[in-house]
Amino acid sequence: MNLEPNNLEPRDVLLLNSIDHISTMLGCVANAVSNLAPKPENDWADSDYVEIDYDPRVYEEMQRTDWITTALADGNMRGTVTTWHDDGSTGFYISSDGDIAVKNPEELDELAERLSDVYAPALHEIASIWAQRRIDGKIPTKESES
Repeated sequence: MNLEPNNLEPRDVLLLNSIDHISTMLGCVANAVSNLAPKPENDWADSDYVEIDYDPRVYEEMQRTDWITTALADGNMRGTVTTWHDDGSTGFYISSDGDIAVKNPEELDELAERLSDVYAPALHEIASIWAQRRIDGKIPTKESES
């Protein structure tokens, strides 16, 4: 087969068009198969339950730097990787502005799933970023004792 555009025989044009169509169909099949792959039901990054802010914030009046901050919807929880200026120690602290209350066993099951499928992976992400920033020298490595 001569593939020079000006020298193609009609049968060569048909063959090349067929190959092009087969290629397109294989691409569609590959896309369809990839869409069948299981996807996590609750990806913390796409959830409405978790927000993570990776930007450090210095609070001179409180004598601390918050390196990573997260907001967790249940119980209005807020967590921070914090370094205290007085002794240079760093820890992760979670506080809550509210209670976590459930009305029935089904809601408790939903909360349990959220804790394992959404909050736990988000906290693992924070731990990973914290560890890497310690290695990079961006967050102090002295750990809080409390």
